[in-house]
Amino acid sequence: LSPFSCFFPNRHFSRVWGSKKLGKKNKEAEGPWTETAQHLRNLVHLGLVNCDTEKSLCEEFKIEGTPTVLAFSYQPGNKRLNYGRYEGEVTRESATKLAEKALPSQFVWDVNPSGQPHVPRRFLGFTDKPQVLLFTDRPNPPAPALFKAISLNFKDSFHFGTVFKHSDRPSDLFLKYNVRKTPSIIVVDPTDGTSEMYNGKIGFKEISTFLEDKQRKWKKGGQGRGQSQKKAGKEEGS
Repeated sequence: LSPFSCFFPNRHFSRVWGSKKLGKKNKEAEGPWTETAQHLRNLVHLGLVNCDTEKSLCEEFKIEGTPTVLAFSYQPGNKRLNYGRYEGEVTRESATKLAEKALPSQFVWDVNPSGQPHVPRRFLGFTDKPQVLLFTDRPNPPAPALFKAISLNFKDSFHFGTVFKHSDRPSDLFLKYNVRKTPSIIVVDPTDGTSEMYNGKIGFKEISTFLEDKQRKWKKGGQGRGQSQKKAGKEEGS
């Protein structure tokens, strides 16, 4: 769990625990919340606030009942604190859903929305920075929390897109990049269309390290290609 002071500069996610007295109900909720903090480490910040010692903070956010959860969502360029209030039962499942919902989605494209064939061409047509594609067996948005958190950290260096499996028929992008399993992550070099498959563990630190390496190579030589590359076929109509 993180100290509450770290939430405001980052504005990823925070949680206020309002308590005049830390009663049995609050102690029962503390366990699931601590488990959630471990489960979502590196993705979101979670913390506990005791209103006995943080009275002014709890008054500012009008904390009256306990436990109370506030989810602060990152909004680019917005100096106001945007947050939602949750006063239901605190379980690991409810806390995880709330944390995932608070993560911003505006940096991740739905690359293959049903009935919009122009979207993949537009996304793959960006030339200012590489594209990172996540192939998932999820049928519809939103993108997984892990991918949203990574897109937030690397939004200035890559374009992020998710290829959802909307039906039993795979998207043409699955065939284009020879994706045989999900989840899979591919980085596309916009200068020539070559792509590289990420073969490591699906984890925040591991994927971040991989993208940091691509980021350095792209800035140094104008491309993010590695040794194992695959020439992508040209998009129809491009």
